[in-house]
Amino acid sequence: MAYQTTTTTGYGTRLSNAFRGIGAGVILLIAATVLLFWNEGRTVKTSKMLKEAQKVCVHVDDVSTLDPDLSGRVIHATALADTRDSLYDGLYGVGARAIRLSRNVEYYQWREQARTQTRDKVGGGQEKITTYTYSKEWCGEPVNSGSFSDPAYQGSNFVLKTVEDDVQYAENVRFGAYRLSPGQIRRIGGEKPVLLAIPDDLLAEDDAAIARIKVRSGGAAAAAAALPDTAGVKARNGLSYVHTQNNVLYLGASPSAPEIGDVRITYTKVEPATVSIIAQVAGDTFEPFTARSGYTLSTLEMGAVGMDSMFSHEH
Repeated sequence: MAYQTTTTTGYGTRLSNAFRGIGAGVILLIAATVLLFWNEGRTVKTSKMLKEAQKVCVHVDDVSTLDPDLSGRVIHATALADTRDSLYDGLYGVGARAIRLSRNVEYYQWREQARTQTRDKVGGGQEKITTYTYSKEWCGEPVNSGSFSDPAYQGSNFVLKTVEDDVQYAENVRFGAYRLSPGQIRRIGGEKPVLLAIPDDLLAEDDAAIARIKVRSGGAAAAAAALPDTAGVKARNGLSYVHTQNNVLYLGASPSAPEIGDVRITYTKVEPATVSIIAQVAGDTFEPFTARSGYTLSTLEMGAVGMDSMFSHEH
């Protein structure tokens, strides 16, 4: 059921707010004008930088060997971004030979939504009615329910375990005979799932900790040695509150019937892939091209993308 609050504003207060609003509007108008001129100038400088880079950029067919003559030149090239680096997440012992290894964490929480309606009253007053509704959602971080407006939902959120998101990047990514810069490495996409093979002892620790939380919170299945496999995910070695399926580690009773406090941890990786770049050669690696205006350019796109197309995308 929705929860509502009502706020009444008198005519005098409305008039005072209106004058303050006019003053704020004038300030915003001045600020918007300054911002518009700044943005127009930035757009012009960016366009000039791209044209300047395009005039000096050369396409290189083969980057399999270092070419000293290319040092300091702006080039376009396509090659395999490859690495031999192994990335490792020590939290659950998840590892992969990859360009990027990511841990994404979600929490099943109550969320508050507010909708306000305004009504004019006789005598110039105004009444604001705010309606609060609540829904269960997967969230990127725990939601503080202590600030909820409806007392019935205050303090309703908790989490079975708090886990930070994490992203690791390979330090050495080859592009033919060259090394990609850290900025280029971070632009490589194409995430794929990491099939989990988490040691049972790590899962058992989480399972026991969650069981204690369930007991303290009075969960119906707290004392059960094992829960029904309603999600089609078989518990291992008697684990009740920890489930793994493909690249997802689920902390909670049932992945198919989430409850408040459940945690979902997803692992993904970026594997070697063909990429196209525009950048300035600096020895055996790359750096951004710097135009006369001071604006810089270094870009990377997935797949084999022509030079003209890449500049068109930047424009």
